[in-house]
Amino acid sequence: MNAAFLVIDYESAAGAGGILQKELAEAVVSDGISVTATVCVWDCDFIRQIDFLLENNDAVFVVGAGYELRAALDLRDTEVMAVRAGKPVVLLPSGAGAGVILQTLVLPQLRQKKRANVVTRVFHAFGLSAADCREKLAELLKVKRKAQITFAQKPLECDVIVKYPAGTPPLEIEFTVSEITKRLAGSIYGEGPDTLQKRLVDTLTAKKLTFSAAESFTGGGVASKIISTPGASKCFVEGVTAYSDKAKISRLGVPEKIVSDFTSVSLEVAYEMAAGLLSDLEPDIVVATTGYAGPGGENAGQCFIAVGDAASIRLFPYNFKGDRYAVTECGIKAALFHALSFAASK
Repeated sequence: MNAAFLVIDYESAAGAGGILQKELAEAVVSDGISVTATVCVWDCDFIRQIDFLLENNDAVFVVGAGYELRAALDLRDTEVMAVRAGKPVVLLPSGAGAGVILQTLVLPQLRQKKRANVVTRVFHAFGLSAADCREKLAELLKVKRKAQITFAQKPLECDVIVKYPAGTPPLEIEFTVSEITKRLAGSIYGEGPDTLQKRLVDTLTAKKLTFSAAESFTGGGVASKIISTPGASKCFVEGVTAYSDKAKISRLGVPEKIVSDFTSVSLEVAYEMAAGLLSDLEPDIVVATTGYAGPGGENAGQCFIAVGDAASIRLFPYNFKGDRYAVTECGIKAALFHALSFAASK
């Protein structure tokens, strides 16, 4: 928000004007308000001056206004804010009272107005840190635009937050969004309220594909996320939790020699778990998870995910950090993302 302030007479300029400048400087730091200052004398046409300032600012603060200006703005004695050309005009007294009114009455209203006039879009990027996103968007961040881009780190993903004032030219918005999606291609899976499970269910349903999950260390978490999503019945076939080696061998048909040669936590076993589900010829796409959830052991956090169909199966190794819960949640999220990517490619 850009704001200008108009100080009426030089006495006010020396007193309240200085206080006001200090208060607004603090507001700039906390709220991002840019300030310009104008001092005028009594023979100025104040209404005309206010209208002129409003042409290039979002608000005008007037210090030391008299009865005539208050009447011209149709303000009662207790009112401090008028609206002109759809923008706030704030009347502040001369002296220290200006700072008190500004902080207690005016700035809270302006902050609320500012929030109401800001459009926010949030893009979800899987597998990237905030530092990764900054690096990939470095050139875009250098360009001075109305849109502000910030980042919020989450487990195994980063939110890219784009804020821009209402009324920002559509072409600028389109360019910013296009550059973000282009530079983070392959990582962005959704926007706003989108979740991985919702995007997966929507994609499977749109493409008329069915889906099953074979899980070990994620303990049915992938299936649970899918089932909790409206519309899952249109695409979800089954979820198998094969936690023990015996279950992997008997229920999913994983060759016993594969387990003994490579251990149950391996790319080979993840592949065979997925292949076992596909042998039923029921699902079009499957995902399989196996790993060490921890917390103990030198291999804690080591996980393998397989995603595929009858034509091909893709394998993804991971080493997640954190406690047992964190590792499991990361595994669920990774399985959903790779299933979504695979389904979207069909």
